[in-house]
Amino acid sequence: MAKKTKSFEEALSRLEEIVDAMEEGELSLDETVKLYKEGVEMASVCSEKLSGARQQISLLSVGLDGSMEEKPFEIKEEE
Repeated sequence: MAKKTKSFEEALSRLEEIVDAMEEGELSLDETVKLYKEGVEMASVCSEKLSGARQQISLLSVGLDGSMEEKPFEIKEEE
């Protein structure tokens, strides 16, 4: 049976559940390792989804001649 691809929101929610469970400190070593592996997978899904979204985001600006010009979206970090 094929795995269902999780949405960003589903993966993030599951990752939060995993972190909460691990922070409680009541899991066995085996359970902790299993959840850690799943957490890495969920973090990877989130990262891939964010990368895909970044690539899709673009700003449209109108040039002096009225034409539309596509510019890549850039996040400016505060210094």
